[in-house]
Amino acid sequence: MKNTKKNVALLAGCQAMLFTNNVTLISLAALAGFSLADNKMLSTLPATAYVVGAALTTLPASFFMRRFGRQFGFQVGTSMGIVGAAVCCLALWLHSFWLLCAGVLVLGVYNAFGQYYRFAAADAASYDFEAKAISLVMTGGLLGGIIGPEMSKHTRDMFAVPFLGAYASLIVFCLITLVLLFKAFDSLSLAVLTLLNVPFALLGGVFGLWAFGFPLSVSAAVGS
Repeated sequence: MKNTKKNVALLAGCQAMLFTNNVTLISLAALAGFSLADNKMLSTLPATAYVVGAALTTLPASFFMRRFGRQFGFQVGTSMGIVGAAVCCLALWLHSFWLLCAGVLVLGVYNAFGQYYRFAAADAASYDFEAKAISLVMTGGLLGGIIGPEMSKHTRDMFAVPFLGAYASLIVFCLITLVLLFKAFDSLSLAVLTLLNVPFALLGGVFGLWAFGFPLSVSAAVGS
């Protein structure tokens, strides 16, 4: 029972980090889009991309974790969050609206996997503790709702490029989530391996585009 409560607390922390990302994106995606879009009517498209990314991958995420396990699924999802936030930072640096949309779309994948934290808590809990475990994990989201807006206020103008600090902070939150997942599932090697593989795949794709002189399009960014 002691380990169960520990794991539920750790998953609640993961939920808090997830909702911190959610609130930050909801708060800033449209503002960042407005600052980058030539056509201001498209400024809310990044926020829409986040919802679409989550909607498209919620069911596949379930199938993925059914095949490979929740542990690996959560780590892959969190790593996609790191990739998505990194793409958003690159988009802000390059002043690319469509690349920002691509990065937020990938962040939606992280959100899709994170929707299953409460179910992982239910699986780990006894029958009598199951409902309480789900409630405790969902309560972690309330903490994220408080952290997100505060962090957005303090990081959006951290660098010369507007909003770059806020999106960079999302990477930090995802790294914290990976640490919490390691503590919950006791697998440092798999967490590190997952963390390293996905960002390096992104960097390899960007380097390949740069080396061959191809434009960095939305499809290429997602495909990386």
